[in-house]
Amino acid sequence: MRSLRRVFRRNESGVEAATTRRTAPDQDPGPTTTSESWSYEPTRILPETFDGLDTGTTLNILDAGPAEPQSIDFFRRFRCRLYVANLYNPAFPAHAVEPAPAFFESVGRVRFDVCFLWDYINYPDDDAFAQFLSILTGHVHEKTRLYSICAYMAKSPLRACRYAISDLDRLAIRPVEGIVPQPRSRNDIDTVMRRFAIRKAALRRDNRLELLLRTVRWR
Repeated sequence: MRSLRRVFRRNESGVEAATTRRTAPDQDPGPTTTSESWSYEPTRILPETFDGLDTGTTLNILDAGPAEPQSIDFFRRFRCRLYVANLYNPAFPAHAVEPAPAFFESVGRVRFDVCFLWDYINYPDDDAFAQFLSILTGHVHEKTRLYSICAYMAKSPLRACRYAISDLDRLAIRPVEGIVPQPRSRNDIDTVMRRFAIRKAALRRDNRLELLLRTVRWR
C-alpha cells in the first residue's frame, strides 16, 4: 500500500488533553472492554502526546501503519494531514511492505508534528533501523513528538499486535500471530535514537512499554 494522505478538520467541540505529571513508568491498569478481537485499554501516554499542540494550525501526523479505521476516525476530530505508511503489517507478514525510503520520498519535504511509530521500532534489524532514523531526522522539527511502544525487557518475547487510537486516552490493541523479531528496550531506544529524548514512559502488560519522545538538540 502506498502512503495514504487525507485532510481532516477538527470538530466544533474540540478536544481537551488531560495530562499527568508523573515521570516514572506507570503500571498499566489493564483492559476495560473488548469488542471482537480488539481490546480497549486506558493510556496515560497518548494524552501527553497531544498536550500543548497548536490545534489552530494544520498538523502533520505520521502513522507508521497499517491503517486502522479507529485511528482514522479519531483524527477526523482534528485539523490535520494524516500520512499513513505501510512500513510493516503484522497481520500479513508474507506481504511486501513499503520501504521507509520510498515512503518518505513520497511525502516530499513534509515535517511531522507527531509521529505514531507504534511498535515499528521492534521490527527492523539494526542497519534498517539506523537508516529509518536517519531519514526520519529530516522530517521532524524542534517540537516534534514521537509515540512508540518498545519492550520492557529486550530478552523477553514481545507479541506482535496491531494498534490504533480509540480515544484520546484509550488505546486499541489487537494481538496477531507471532512475536516481533527485534524487541528493543528503553535503554536500547535511548542509546540509538539520539535525536530524541524519552519524556514519558508507562509500563503495560505483556512486556510492553509505552514511550513519548521529543526532539532534542544534537548530542
